[in-house]
Amino acid sequence: MANEEDTSEPDPGASLARIRRDAVTGRGRLRVFFGYASGVGKTYAMLQAAHALADAGHTVALGYLAPQVQPETLALATGLVTIAPLELTKGKASRHLPNFAAILRLKPDIVVLDELLHAKGTNVRHRKRYHYLDELLEAGIDVFTSMNIQQLASLHDIAAGITGITMRETVPDNIFFDADQVDLIDIEPESLLERLRAGIAHRGEESRQTDDGLYSVNDLAALRQLAHRATADRVARRMELERLAKGGSPAGSTSDRILVAVGGSPWSARLVQVAQRLASSIKAPWIALHIVTHEDFSTVENRECVRSVLKLAESLGAETAIVRGEKAASEVLSFARARNITMIVAGQDRRENKLLRLIKPSLADTLLRGQSDIDIFLVRGDAPAMRRVAAAERPMKNARTGIKAVVGTSLIMLLTLSISLLFNRFAIGEANIIMAHLLGAFLTAIAFGQGAGVAASIWSVMQFNFFFTEPRLAFTVYDPRYIPIFAIMLLVALVTASLASRLHRQSDIIKRQETQTYQLYLFGQSLAEASGIDGILKESCRQLSKIYSVESAIFLPDNGGGLNKRAKSEDYRTEIGEETAIDWCFKTGKAAGRGTDTLPATRVRYEPIKNNGDPIGVVGIIERDALNASAGLMHIDTALSLIGRALERERLIEERRQATIQAESERLRSSLLRSVSHDLRTPLSGIAGAAESLGYAKLDRDTIAAIASDIEGEAERLTLLVDNILNLTRLQEDTAKLRKSMESVDDLVYAAAETARKRYRGREIKVELDERPEVVDVDPILIQQLLLNYIDNADKYSPSGAPIELSAKRDNNEVYILVRDHGPGVPPEWTGRIFEKFIRAYPSDGTIRGSGLGLYICESIARAHGGHVFVATADGGGSVFGFTLAVEKTVRGDDDA
Repeated sequence: MANEEDTSEPDPGASLARIRRDAVTGRGRLRVFFGYASGVGKTYAMLQAAHALADAGHTVALGYLAPQVQPETLALATGLVTIAPLELTKGKASRHLPNFAAILRLKPDIVVLDELLHAKGTNVRHRKRYHYLDELLEAGIDVFTSMNIQQLASLHDIAAGITGITMRETVPDNIFFDADQVDLIDIEPESLLERLRAGIAHRGEESRQTDDGLYSVNDLAALRQLAHRATADRVARRMELERLAKGGSPAGSTSDRILVAVGGSPWSARLVQVAQRLASSIKAPWIALHIVTHEDFSTVENRECVRSVLKLAESLGAETAIVRGEKAASEVLSFARARNITMIVAGQDRRENKLLRLIKPSLADTLLRGQSDIDIFLVRGDAPAMRRVAAAERPMKNARTGIKAVVGTSLIMLLTLSISLLFNRFAIGEANIIMAHLLGAFLTAIAFGQGAGVAASIWSVMQFNFFFTEPRLAFTVYDPRYIPIFAIMLLVALVTASLASRLHRQSDIIKRQETQTYQLYLFGQSLAEASGIDGILKESCRQLSKIYSVESAIFLPDNGGGLNKRAKSEDYRTEIGEETAIDWCFKTGKAAGRGTDTLPATRVRYEPIKNNGDPIGVVGIIERDALNASAGLMHIDTALSLIGRALERERLIEERRQATIQAESERLRSSLLRSVSHDLRTPLSGIAGAAESLGYAKLDRDTIAAIASDIEGEAERLTLLVDNILNLTRLQEDTAKLRKSMESVDDLVYAAAETARKRYRGREIKVELDERPEVVDVDPILIQQLLLNYIDNADKYSPSGAPIELSAKRDNNEVYILVRDHGPGVPPEWTGRIFEKFIRAYPSDGTIRGSGLGLYICESIARAHGGHVFVATADGGGSVFGFTLAVEKTVRGDDDA
């Protein structure tokens, strides 16, 4: 099978966007030395080009050189900076691999990497060597590498057909087509054969697999033609990109549309490659379609094969689709007509038994009969090879299931015989006996499948003949009228068994589909009901564990750019090297870990959580049961998309909330500036005028004292106003950053009263507290500011000489701190609005100054401490303003000990 990974042949628009991006970001350039077989001189030409650039002043490093190169080629490696390879030892065998970490640390201008296709060891970050290309190029390092036509993913099957050798490793098409430069190294086939026979050139892995170790001239000529054609296709593609770069429009494609029908067979990958080449040659869109029948996804091997084939088709630029149905051929034709398909690519039926093909037609046979105006392309596979692969991959059938079917069928037919003998004894009628046997075959098909139903049908006819026709207890018939009865009975039994089995299978398909849909519905509903990002993540882990039988953890980026674990299942265990895999998965948007070519040694699989195609997080998945989990993970992409949408929804909600807060803050700042501009100007003007008066020459002591008192009063008003503004800003910025400490309520009230006595010298401040002081956990500066605002409000609205009274009392787990004035009181219609911003019950008439922020700040401070404010009418006139605080504990005196 071809490589499953990113074997994409990108469309011109995507390639053009990449080229423009690389030109801006300073990404390195990839230069491929390309040939049609080992020994044409790719490595020699690559080292010559490297030396030329080194002589021109560039830093050139030799990252890896194949150990079997010829001495004259090896001599060219001298003079280049050599990065020592890694040596991996397994038993007595050892192998050398490029040290990519050392290359990235050295960061040369150019690095030479021979034999890019080879796989690395399992205990490394990437299983395939070419997966490191992006990292090297992103670091700004130019890469020189080599490859053969047999190693190109979309053409390796054609090359295998020419040589009879299937390459174990292939290179994605996009590496070849998107390379910045491709050097075609070419010599005549005869010359190459002479070099190989003389030992001047090494034969390579694909050549060593042949019987005599050498290709024929015809093989090499065909490979050479294939390499020239691939290079020409690449040149045409680059010309198209250049035309697009100059503002041209894309070349028009044909009106054809191609559909390839794929399944779980070992050669579906070849169908995909053929369809891709056909679509590329005529510039037509193509679709890879899989029809899910009752036989699909019955084993892990089938599921993984289908998944890998669809993934390969997607990477090659196809649209993929999965349709559920019972008859694959009719579903394919229905889908093709609905999507205006003009060509269908399918596998040819290789069964040699014509009778079997007549009884059970293949997909290809049915498509040919019902094609109408759609062209059918049948792809012929290597039958012996396909049979060997299928036999190797076909799992052993469950013996327990077979025994259960045999025993169950026997019991049902014996029960049918018992009922029929009872009917015969009481002469109920021969027709009823026949119906009993048909019913037995029908029930067997429903319970144990079509095979058991066919066996029961034959059994029922033989049983009826043996026990209920003359001569009894013999498989012979005297009356010829029974012969058509037997035929009709067998036909009806077979048809009913087949229909019953098909109905049972369709019911299973519908049940599985309904279960999956319902589970995803519940999943989406639970995410919609979850509140906050943490709630969504916890619910996601719980639902993933419940639906897919996995342990999971979800990682989201933090403010520093790293990814932190935000939620996890109870039994999820962190793996060594998890950070590397998570970072790779998030940056590339590709899966990593178990079952992938990136860090495959770990037992955790890391899947990106995406929204609109962009990764927004990573989920780590540990399968509890390999069989059941693999079945469920086929549909986990849908669950991850639900998580992505839920996270995006929460992000948008948070952004809207922040925007609302920001708008409110901006509005408040504007209102605040407009409101306090006069209040700031008035005390400043008073201070400036009083200070100017001190400049007069003759001022007596009393006048100077009066001026100083005015300056002090205006400065205190200005200080109070500035403190209110700063505290309001602080509370709006972050209420969680209160500088709390354990404080006595008595100390807070006495401190505020002492400050008020200095500020309002003509005002009597009375304090009345309980005998036992209460302790609260508060920000003392803000609480004192709250009390001073209450006292300042009382001073403004109380008549001259009237006292201001402060008191505190406890009620259950709260302490009430009160400030009473002897003013006119708050009108009832203003009670509900008195603590709002810029609200004043008695509008300023020039005698009472204020911005209407003092009481609003009181309410903000109390709310930040978990309390609330209130206002009431005092007995005997005036108002009582108060607030509550939660009591932490009671401080007892010595006499209470």
